[in-house]
Order: sequence, then C-alpha cells, then structure tokens
Amino acid sequence: MMEEERAVRNLVLSICEFRLQAAPSPREAETAGGRVPGGRVGSQLLLVGGVGSERGAAQLLMHGGADETQCYDDLHAVELERDLWRELSVGGFSKPSGVYGHTMRAWNDRIVLFGGLAAQTAQSLAETEQTQTFPPPSFMGPQSAEWLHNPQPSNSLFILQVDGLFWTQPEVEGEGPSPRAFHGATICKDFLVVFGGATDARLQEPCNDIHLLDLNRNTWYSPAASLSPPAKKRRAEEGVEQDPPTEQDSPSPEGDSTDAGPSIKVSGVSPSPRVGHAMVTVKQTEKILLFGGAADDNNLYCLDFQVYRRPKPGASETVRSLAADGQDEEIVEMSLSWSRIETHRTGPVSRGFFTFAQVGPQRLFVFGGQPLTGAAPDASSPADLYVLNLKTYQWQKPLYEGQLALRAEAAAVLHDKLIVFGGGRVSRVQTPEAPSDGQSESSRQAKPNALGEAGAGTLASVLGVGSSCRMSKKLFFLNVLEIKEGSADGEFKFKLVTVGDSGVGKSCLLMRFVQDQYSAFHVSTIGVDFKSVLTMVKGKVCTLQLWDTAGQERFSGVTGNYYRNADCFILVFDMTRRSSFLHIENWIKQIKEHHECGPSTMKLLIGNKADLTASLEVTEREARQCADQIGAIYVSTSAKTSANVDAAFLAAASKLVEMRRRAVAAATASGAGSSSASEASAPAPDAPGISLLSSALSTPPRQRGLCSGCVGSTGFGPQAPQPSRMTEGREGSGHVASAGRLLSQELASSVNSVDMARPQTSSFPAPSRPS
Repeated sequence: MMEEERAVRNLVLSICEFRLQAAPSPREAETAGGRVPGGRVGSQLLLVGGVGSERGAAQLLMHGGADETQCYDDLHAVELERDLWRELSVGGFSKPSGVYGHTMRAWNDRIVLFGGLAAQTAQSLAETEQTQTFPPPSFMGPQSAEWLHNPQPSNSLFILQVDGLFWTQPEVEGEGPSPRAFHGATICKDFLVVFGGATDARLQEPCNDIHLLDLNRNTWYSPAASLSPPAKKRRAEEGVEQDPPTEQDSPSPEGDSTDAGPSIKVSGVSPSPRVGHAMVTVKQTEKILLFGGAADDNNLYCLDFQVYRRPKPGASETVRSLAADGQDEEIVEMSLSWSRIETHRTGPVSRGFFTFAQVGPQRLFVFGGQPLTGAAPDASSPADLYVLNLKTYQWQKPLYEGQLALRAEAAAVLHDKLIVFGGGRVSRVQTPEAPSDGQSESSRQAKPNALGEAGAGTLASVLGVGSSCRMSKKLFFLNVLEIKEGSADGEFKFKLVTVGDSGVGKSCLLMRFVQDQYSAFHVSTIGVDFKSVLTMVKGKVCTLQLWDTAGQERFSGVTGNYYRNADCFILVFDMTRRSSFLHIENWIKQIKEHHECGPSTMKLLIGNKADLTASLEVTEREARQCADQIGAIYVSTSAKTSANVDAAFLAAASKLVEMRRRAVAAATASGAGSSSASEASAPAPDAPGISLLSSALSTPPRQRGLCSGCVGSTGFGPQAPQPSRMTEGREGSGHVASAGRLLSQELASSVNSVDMARPQTSSFPAPSRPS
C-alpha cells in the first residue's frame, strides 16, 4: 500500500506535426510532378532503410488505405531528413490491388502483406449499372458520409522486396486463413502469426482462429479454429462445409514417413472473436502480446510461441551449419500457449482500430482507436495515449493538454517516437439544447466561454454525444517525456481549490489526476489536503497546487481560509445525488465570503460519477445551465474510469497560462509606457482590468493577498505573481503541440526526459488516505 501511495504521474506527452512537401515523381522529373498522399484510413506505415536511390537514409513507407471514394494501392516514402513525400514506382508482375485494413510486417529485407478489404475488380465494377452508396465502416462514426465503394475481405499474400522495389505473390502450401480484414498480425521466429479479424465487409463478423505462415518455406499451419455465430451462420447459408477440427495435438509416431506435418499444441484460453485488435512481438522475450478488439475486454493477452526443429535425415553437419534459412531442418512441433498478463494501475478501456507498438526496450504504447465499451461517458473516442512498462506491467497515462482522437491510423516507431499518419480524426457533434420554458430561440444569447476559445476547443472533443470522422492526411510524431527528480519548480504556479459536498469524489478526482489511481474506498478529507503536480502546458513547465477541502459543514471555517489566493475553483457534485448539485449555489456564496473575485479566476463545474448511467439524477442540460449562471465550464467525469479527468484539469491550466502570459505582457508594456511618460505628465488613475493587474504583478508573490480573482472583482490585493521568471517573448520555443519543427533536430536527439521535479503529495493539516 505504501508503494502505491508513492506512485506518481511522471510522463508528459508531446505531439508535433510534420509538414512535408511532395517530391518530384520519378516519371515526371522534368515537370516537377509528384503529390502528397490524401487523407485515408486503414493504411500501413513501416520504418525501413533507404530504398531506391536513397539507400542508407531512414525512410517510412506508407501503403494503401481508403477514403469515401476508393481504395489505394500506391506506395509512398517519407524522406524524413528532407521533409518530403515521394511516390514510388514499384515493379513486379503480381501487385496488390487497392486495399485497406491489411497488415504489413517487415521481415529481413522484405515486407509481408496479408489480407485487408480489397477493391473490387474492374469486371465487378462494370457489372454495376449505377452508382451505389454503402455504409461507412463502423469506426467512422454514425454521422459519417456514405461510401461510394464496397471493398471485400481478402486473404492474398504479397511480398515486397525493399532493395529492388518489386512485388511478388509467392505460391504457398497448406490451408491459409479465410479472407479477413483488421486482423492481428506479427512476425515471431520467422513465422507470420495471424489472429482473428473480420470475415465480412461490414466488419460485423469477427473470428478468433490463429494461423502460422512459415516464411522460409511459404507454408501455412492452422490449429483448430472457431468463428463467431454470425460468421458460422453466413458460411452455412453460403453452403460452406464446416469440417470438424483435425487432431493436431500429438506428434507423428517415430519413424513415420508420412507428410502429416508437425504437431501443433495449443494450450490456455484463446481470446474471444475480435476485430480491430493489435499484436506485437516483444523484442527482448519473443513473446506475443495482444490487446483490444472485443467489447468490454481490456485484458492484455500473451502468446508464448515455441518452434521445435530437428535436422533433416541425411543432411550433413557442415551443410546444416551453413544453412541460414533452416531449409535443412524440419519442424517437429509447434506450441502455442495463451495466458493473461496481470497489469497494475488503471489501463486503457477496451478499443479497436488503434495503435499498439513497442517504443524503446521497456515501453508499449496504446494510442487512439474506437472505444468498445458502454461504460465511459466519453465513448465517442479515446483521445489518449497509455504507456505499459514491460518490467513492472504498470499502465501510465501521460499528461497532455490537448486532444488528438484518431481511428484506424497508420503508425511506425522511430527511435523513441511514435510516427502516426492519417486515420479518421474524430469530431464531436454537440447536442442542440432546446430553449427553456418561456424562452424563444432568438432570445438565447451565446454566453462567453469561461475557458475562452482555446480552452473550449480542448474540451470540445469530450462533451458531445455524437461523433463523425473526417479523413486526416497529417503526419504526427508522439514523444513521451519523463519528469525526473532534482529540478526547480515550474515556471508558472497556480492554485486550484476543489469544493463540494462530502462524498462527491473530490479526493478521488485529485488522486486520479495526480497519480492516475483510483480507490473504491476513501476516507473523508479532514480539514484540507494538498497535492502538487508538475506538467507542461503550452510549452511551459507549470506547478499545479491542488487543494482538496473537506465537504463537511463543521470544517467550513477552516477550509474557507484556504480559498484566498486561488486561481481556479473546481466545484464538484455527484451526478447520482441531486442534493449535491443543488448545494453548488451555497458553495459559490461561501467562496465569495473569503475571496474577492476577479475576471481572471477560473471556475470549473464537474459532475462526477458519470459512469453510473443508470443512477444519474442530474442531466447534462441542467449542469450546463448552472455553469452558465456561475461563469464556469462544465465537464462530466468519472474518477473511476478516468474519463475526462485530465481534460478538465489541463484545459483550466491551459487557460490560466494564457491569462498569465497576457498579464506579464501587459505588465511589461505598462512599465515601459509609464517610465517614458513619468516626467511629461502625472500618472492617470488605474483603469479596471489590465492596469490594475499590471501594478499587482510588480509585487513579490509571497506578499500576495488576493489571487487573480473570481467574477465581479473591481480590484486586486497587494500580492500577485512575479514577472521576472515569466517574461514570454518566445512562445513557440517550447510548445508541446507546436507544428513544423525542424525535423533534423528531432532526428538528431533521442532525449526522452525533461529535468523536472516529480509530482509530490503532502497534507495539511491532516491527509486523506485511501484505505
């Protein structure tokens, strides 16, 4: 328990965008042709050495994908050092057609392509008398536009030779997988391991069979498999014979010369049928990890794949020692052992069509995707990244001030960064609210957002009920920075105070944000509890001082003293307890008794326990109306599932940084103006707002008596933040989400840590500890 209490959130996510130009096409060198690939979903991205004339330089290869109108068969290279997209001309007699939802895996100097939803043949298209529309893939969202093509599942296998850039379609032996798309695939011990996927074009019929392709011999091996009930029904309607599973659990008798092949032993409980999942082979252990793809299943599965070989009869020791591909050995037995890995701390919700990649020796990234659970209130899309420590199997969720929600994106690993291209970028659709009784549409005035446009944009993706996806054609890199011990405090400091009735979950929200942990049983806060966390907001290291006040009435005199100097008030109510919502007005009155409110104070209204959908007593509309009345932004959260918790706190912090920067700039401008005009005329009286804030900023912070204030203030106390450490004339130098950085700087540096202090926790006068 003590170890868990010391756990901290020490990771910060940095996202930047590559802005690339199109290189001239090799066929159009004189006319400077070439094009940047358009937005698409379900493409594949791989990191390889230089190809064609650019050998030696690291390049990303991007293949396939689809949009509303077609599937693509193009192959592009991303020349990272030159900031260029380059379309490649690929040879070969057998080339894959346009396809998406396929897999491409690098093996030696080759790339193995399997499956996917492939474009219809020219003959099939010619038989269509008129233009038809088809439902979009499920991950595109219910409000996305219809598609003009209907690609079908494929089980084709292609090999791309990287050095010569040509496709081949090898002849394979054995019974391979049925046509499928959005399956899991990875290469382990010179085998392509394929698991699950959808066997229909609408991605509604998942399976959980496993198939093994010996890449040295081009031979498929398939243990006993199973299909989902819809897939079985469809196959029965098509007249496909359902053969009983063959016995493959014991080796052939000694001396048997039949070609029965190696025995395949499968043990453990196989994951259920799924689609949109992902598999990765851990380099250090050669164990295969599988995650996602099935509703309400966020377990991490492990497949231990072992291959047992013996020398072929008659092969000499010299020949066997020189054989590089194992051709002089025969496979006697293969074993597949499934298990579940016990992970610690809160992990990602179940999802599909996401990125799952090993980054560095000890980290696995889970990014984006479509949620496959009905428990989370922000079920439109998980705009988050989770990191799994492969030593401790602990999940961590890096702090990030923005939202980047993608589905069916392509991704590859470059050093310590994750490169992401395309995908469906999720946009939320706000539910239009009907006017209240007696209020006409014309009389409803749009009130200014308490977070401003930037802050509201951060939260826009977590407040809607509908969603749709638009095709993204952007290339991002994601880097996780580690906050380490031993550095000074952040450049900005903000005091955030939580208030609300006892039992609404204030302490649980802070524990979730600071430590990314949740305890089902929590002792009520006695007096005031204090936590501190360092994070990066708008490129600046910020210290967020989080004060957790007791909700009991007997502590009101004690807790009220800690309202002073607050930069943000977080008012929390329990969405399953209406009385706690009705008491928000009383908490506002108590705040104003101890705090002279000014226009720069933030207010955040949080409705907690939103995951308990069957017990909700407060509607979203009521909560937003209350937020409008008190000048706050409303967010529904769940400390238990972590839904929207980070987004709420970091959106407020983002707005506070923005206001602090403006205040510092105003103070600098005011000081320069007053010094030049001091001898010419007497100073004018202080005007409300900027000039008063400027004078307050000139006072050392330890003397501050009042904070930036709440709504309704007409003046400031003698204390305010010190401007000496905050003069910001170079905003773009460290912005977490800044676009267009020099790529050469990113490639030259593999630094994945920032020398900052670890988040700390303390309590005053008494801590609130989880049981």
